[in-house]
Amino acid sequence: MNKTDKKIYLIGDERTKRFSYFQLAAEQLGVNFICLPWSNYKRTWSADILEGGLVKIDPPFWQEADFDKMRDKLEWYRSALMEFGNKEAIYLNTPSVILQMLDKRYCKKVLCDAGIATTKAVVWQVENFEHLLEEMRQSQCSSVFLKPVFGSGASGVIGFRCHPHTGAMSAYTSCQIENGSLYNTKKLTCLTKPSQIQPIIDQLCKMDVMAERWYAKAEHNEKKFDLRVLYQLGKMEFIVARQSKGPITNLHLNNQALDYHELALSKSQLENMEMLCLKATAQFSQCHMAGVDILLKKGSLTPYIIEMNGQGDLLYQDIYGENIVYKRQLQWLNSFL
Repeated sequence: MNKTDKKIYLIGDERTKRFSYFQLAAEQLGVNFICLPWSNYKRTWSADILEGGLVKIDPPFWQEADFDKMRDKLEWYRSALMEFGNKEAIYLNTPSVILQMLDKRYCKKVLCDAGIATTKAVVWQVENFEHLLEEMRQSQCSSVFLKPVFGSGASGVIGFRCHPHTGAMSAYTSCQIENGSLYNTKKLTCLTKPSQIQPIIDQLCKMDVMAERWYAKAEHNEKKFDLRVLYQLGKMEFIVARQSKGPITNLHLNNQALDYHELALSKSQLENMEMLCLKATAQFSQCHMAGVDILLKKGSLTPYIIEMNGQGDLLYQDIYGENIVYKRQLQWLNSFL
């Protein structure tokens, strides 16, 4: 294919803000692209069209609350990414990068092996509630976050504590069981009875689940916060602080976004975060963009990577402002035409 024959493709969903603001950025820059809707995959288009193209892959738009159905859809999505990976194209993020970051266990092991500061895994694979308690006892760790290895937006995340002496428990979660199935309610609740907690954790562990050490996060105005850093094309492009009174800060749970400038972070602290992101993204071949979730440890403000997202570029504070993130992506893709 000649250079002039190349086309920019966005694999996405026209119903989403991702598409709308990518399209707006394209219009403002005078750049053309073709949307390949996920809903039409293998009906009106196939992976073959990507050959020789310039491609950005957005995640499918799902509003699924049932974890069993969610698991099936994730398997379908992973299969599609593997098929795309067989096509020679220039990707903003390759299907391989997206898959590697979609797998929280793999991603964390890569960071750990490279000596990059990241929240410590306590149990790489949790079998059930009793297994979790035993591993926590052996690790002398009384507070963990349980996370589905494949998942996003705090779906299935449980902040769990068990007092090492009294056995008193608490679990912060948006999960609940209805008619024998596990659902994501998007509303955070705190459970304190083992009879409430155990069935949810056992049900969650039917998926692939890991447990990480629960770190005390820095606070601002009496609320805990962490940071979503959008690192792309060699620079820290955008930062959003996420605040919560509870332990889970994800904005999907109606938590508060905060202009990070209000945190008054020093120049050296910002430089440390940028270097952390640079080292982390460098571990993934052909990674040009990542949403990097970073916590600053309470007291020392030492940065730790919580996790990385190869499609973590939807930031409302950006798209409702200058829409810098999508403009930079389009400029980069367009540079190959």
